[in-house]
Amino acid sequence: MFNSTNLYTGKQFDWKVIPKEKTKSGKAYDVTKNNFEKVSDKIASRYGAKIIEKSPGNSHLKYTKWQTQSIYKSQIKQRLDYLLEMSSDIEDFKRKATALNLSFDFSGKWATYRLLDEPQMKNTRGRNLDKKHPEKYNLESIIERLDTNELSLTVDEVVERYEEKVDVVKQDFDYQVTVEKWQIDHMTSIGFYLNVDFGIADRGQIFIGGYKVDQLENGDCVLYLKKNETFRLLSEKEASFTKYLTGHDLAKQLGLYNGTVPLKKEPVISTINELVDAINFLAEHGVTEGTQFNNMESRLMAALGDAEEKLSIIDDKIMELTKISKLLIEVESGYSQTTLEELEKLGVNPKLKYLDIHQELQSEKMSRKILKNKFEQTVDEINTFNEIKAAKLEENKEKSEGKRI
Repeated sequence: MFNSTNLYTGKQFDWKVIPKEKTKSGKAYDVTKNNFEKVSDKIASRYGAKIIEKSPGNSHLKYTKWQTQSIYKSQIKQRLDYLLEMSSDIEDFKRKATALNLSFDFSGKWATYRLLDEPQMKNTRGRNLDKKHPEKYNLESIIERLDTNELSLTVDEVVERYEEKVDVVKQDFDYQVTVEKWQIDHMTSIGFYLNVDFGIADRGQIFIGGYKVDQLENGDCVLYLKKNETFRLLSEKEASFTKYLTGHDLAKQLGLYNGTVPLKKEPVISTINELVDAINFLAEHGVTEGTQFNNMESRLMAALGDAEEKLSIIDDKIMELTKISKLLIEVESGYSQTTLEELEKLGVNPKLKYLDIHQELQSEKMSRKILKNKFEQTVDEINTFNEIKAAKLEENKEKSEGKRI
C-alpha cells in the first residue's frame, strides 16, 4: 500500500515521469517507479523474498549483452579489426565475418555492416567506424590490407580465438578492491549489497553483480571494478534519494573504510597483454616476419613507449603526493602560515585528511610496481624472442650455404 500524501507536510507525493519526447529511447521513463523497484528489490533480497529479475543474472554472457546493446559500432569495429588480422583474402574475410555473425554489404559507395547476434535493426556505415580514416572499412581498403597478411587459419580457429579474446576483455578491470565481511550487508543469488556511508549520519547500500566479485574463504570479497562504470546508492532513510558513484570513487571509499589499498591497473597493461598474445599466436602459426608480424611488433613497441611514459607520470604523481602528505601531517600536528601557502600553491584544501592522500599514494606506488614489472617482463620476452629468431635465421643460413657447397 502506498500513501500518496505526506503525513508531515500534507503535500501530494511528486511522482516523476520523464516524457518520451525527452528520452533517447523514445519511451517514457518512470523515474519514481524505478527508484522504488530498486528499494523493493534490496529489502526483498535481504529477507529472502522472490525478486522479479529484469537485469541479467550472474553470467558474463548475459551481462555483456545487456551492457553493450547501445554500442554496436564498437562491436562491429572490434570484429572488423580482428578479421583484418585473421583473414588471408576477401573471400576468406567474408566467410569468417559470417561465422562471427557480422553482416556486410559492399554494393554501395560505403560498406555497411550489421551484427546478427544483437538486436541491431539498421546497418552501420563503415565510414562512421573511423572518423579519421572513413575508407578504412570499404572493400578496396580491406583488400589492400589483406594482401599483407601471411597468416592462414580455418574459420573454426578464428571463431574460437575471437571468443577467447572477448572473454579476456569482459574480465578486465581497472581496480581490484578487497571488501571485508562487515562491509557486506547481504548476498543474493546474483550479487552483493555493500554498506556505504554518505553524509554525516546516512547509510545506504550499493549492489554489485556477482560477475564482479570473488568470494574468499574468510567471508571477505574481492571486487573488480571499471573506472567509469556507475553504481547507484540506495539510501536506508530516503527511498527517493538518488546518488551514483563511479568505480573509481567506490574503490576509494571502500578502501578507506577498511584500511586496504585498492589495486589500480593501468590500461596500457591490457594493451601490452593483448599484443604479446597476438604476436605469440602468429609465432605459433609460423609467422615470425613479414608485414603482418612487423605491424604487431611496431604496435607493441609503441605500447611499451606509452608504458614508459606512464611510469614517468606516476613517478611525478608519487613525488607530488609525498609532498602533500608531509604538508598535511604538519597541518594535523600544528601548522605554520608557510604550510598553508604551500598547500595553496599545490591547489590542495588544507582540510583534506592525510589518510585520503596516503591511500592514493600507496595505490600509485602499487600501480607503478605492477606496471614496471610488466614493462620489464615484456622487454625480457622480446629480447629472448629476438635471440631465438636470430639463432634460427643463422641456422637456416648455414643450412642454405651447406646445400650450395
